[in-house]
Amino acid sequence: RRSHLARLLMEKKGAYGWLSGADSTFRSRYEVYHRPAGVITLPDGTVIAVETERHLKTKARYQAIITNHLLARTQQHWMYVFYIVPNPQMKRAIGLLFNSVKYVIVDHQHIPLETKHRNVFRVYTFEELKGLALDRCASAQ
Repeated sequence: RRSHLARLLMEKKGAYGWLSGADSTFRSRYEVYHRPAGVITLPDGTVIAVETERHLKTKARYQAIITNHLLARTQQHWMYVFYIVPNPQMKRAIGLLFNSVKYVIVDHQHIPLETKHRNVFRVYTFEELKGLALDRCASAQ
């Protein structure tokens, strides 16, 4: 599975503590509506959510997922979301879709997405993940 490959690549670079989003422990630890493929801790102690994307979702679905991740961040569950995709075309497509989401809806309020919100989300191909220095990537843009 793709999430397994992403996990192995990150663990090889010093990340640890993988917890699958499908795991019952995940469900009891994180009361979140949207569950990522998993969460893992980077070498510097930063917890990130990992999403492995094979198929593009609708803009509305990404808007809901972005909202859920930002709420999880507010609750200090994880600080960043790494989207791991199979190829550059998918990376480009997700980037365009994410950029087309201009706001999130929280408690019936429209909250404009700013750069600080967008910086929470990182999209990498598996190839890029192989070359990524995980000890520096959370602070890097």
